[in-house]
Amino acid sequence: VSRQELTAPDFVELRLALGELRLAAAVGMRRLLRRNFAGGGLRRRLMCTSAGPHVRPMNLGAAAAAAIGGGAALYWAFSGDGARVTERATELLSRVASGDDTEVSRAQLRQRYEFKKRLGKGGFGDVWLCVDRATRREVAVKVLSLEHLPRAMVEQEVLAMRKCGRHPNVVELLEVVYVKPDADNPWGEVNLVMEVAAGGGLFERLVSEGAYSEQLASRIVQQVARAIYHLHSRGIVHRDIKPENVVFDSPSAESAVKLIDFGTAVSLEEAGAKVRAGGRIGTWSYWAPEQLNQEAYDHAVDMWSVGVLMYILLVGFHPFDPDGDATEQAILANMRSGKVSFDHPEWEGVSTQAKGLVKDLLAQSPDARTTAAQLVTHPWILGEDVPSQPLPATHERLQAFIQARRRPVAAAFASSHPLTAHAAFSRRGTRSTARY
Repeated sequence: VSRQELTAPDFVELRLALGELRLAAAVGMRRLLRRNFAGGGLRRRLMCTSAGPHVRPMNLGAAAAAAIGGGAALYWAFSGDGARVTERATELLSRVASGDDTEVSRAQLRQRYEFKKRLGKGGFGDVWLCVDRATRREVAVKVLSLEHLPRAMVEQEVLAMRKCGRHPNVVELLEVVYVKPDADNPWGEVNLVMEVAAGGGLFERLVSEGAYSEQLASRIVQQVARAIYHLHSRGIVHRDIKPENVVFDSPSAESAVKLIDFGTAVSLEEAGAKVRAGGRIGTWSYWAPEQLNQEAYDHAVDMWSVGVLMYILLVGFHPFDPDGDATEQAILANMRSGKVSFDHPEWEGVSTQAKGLVKDLLAQSPDARTTAAQLVTHPWILGEDVPSQPLPATHERLQAFIQARRRPVAAAFASSHPLTAHAAFSRRGTRSTARY
């Protein structure tokens, strides 16, 4: 293969997701090459998965990844002329290993991405539907102003997404672009470029399509379970598992669901590590008891949240507010006591094994709670003997639930359980105003 055969438009798209290698280095490689070889006419695509490397197109002479210290370096060469890695490439690789991110002017950002329309607005920035001008690919860009948002908080979200890498049920971070301070924003901003999940929100889409079955619920929770198992296996605690953060990838009837929004995610580097501060983060009606009681916690908080989500998915209402009209104090009291009822009429059409799984996920003790590894192998998750008949009563209750979760909560409650600025933005508002 000669260099001439590799000439293409003025961009380089290079992404690496190789097992336990630091994904930050690989994603950085793509950004650095795009920035430093702009106009050079060189195009390369290298895609790797946890199952092993897959080169496409198959025109690379050699490609190998190696772990170096805490980072990664990618060495490559052309077989056609036997060229060695140049001094310039070596410099780039060194910068990649350090996790360098692109920093550009606002004009340069607009040259790279066409901002089409705003998808959501928050207290610290917006989410935009954009088009990569080089590839014509649609992407979602989360724009965060650094005026009141510490850069360290943004980097925590980025670290979690990079450690997660690529998974069919997790939204992928494609690029991080920092915009230099300018007249429009003297504090600067960060742009998180992610893949677009255009299939709609979980509950909204289910309601729009009519009564669904427990079998469909099983398939949805299976995908959420796989996403969480993937995160937990990499030491990531999401901390905001809820319906709004589960979306369909596309409008297709066979669309997968994806877990989104890592604004509250935290990385626990060592086995047995726990979060010992900042426990009250995320959405309060999905807090696990240990978060509610401000105790140290770990990945088990995500499993509790999955239990709440699964309960709602099966019967259409929140486990600690079955009538949808309880006060915040009453809901919190129910959460502390662990009062979960399965006596409501909507549960009559739900299988015994589904009820048992919800109970295990909502175990008060985190040590007794079902783990992600146990969840992905549970018979109900695998679709064994799961009823296929529609659940019309659940569909009706879910419609009411969607309306109820839009009701504002008392201002006193919102201020008595403050959230970090980053977490507040991650829920698409300056502060949480929805109970669910």
